Amino acid sequence: MNIMATSAQPATATASTTPQTSPLVMRIIGAVALAHLINDLIQAILPSIYPMLKASYDLSFTQIGLITLTFQITASLLQPWVGYYTDRHP
Repeated sequence: MNIMATSAQPATATASTTPQTSPLVMRIIGAVALAHLINDLIQAILPSIYPMLKASYDLSFTQIGLITLTFQITASLLQPWVGYYTDRHP
């Protein structure tokens, strides 16, 4: 009597369950993080040097406020255009 027996063992996954990230992805994430850091530093440093600017250039508080207004308006107006461009050209 010839009986063929089959093994009913479950298949085991040989692939790793942790996703691998490529070096390019990590470099892009690092570049974005660095750009964000620089942006935050500029926004933090500019108000901290107002007293030096006021003393060095004999500026009034109104002129210091106009520096801030110009900086913020420029950033606000450019942000949608830069966002639109980067959405279209990744």
